[in-house]
Amino acid sequence: MPETNPEHLPLPPHVPQGQNLPFRTALTIY
Repeated sequence: MPETNPEHLPLPPHVPQGQNLPFRTALTIY
């Protein structure tokens, strides 16, 4: 499911950028 893969979608359209910042940070840690 590439649509739910954060690596394919750095910024999902249904997720605001402000809400996505902590999410991306967690991905960067891992």
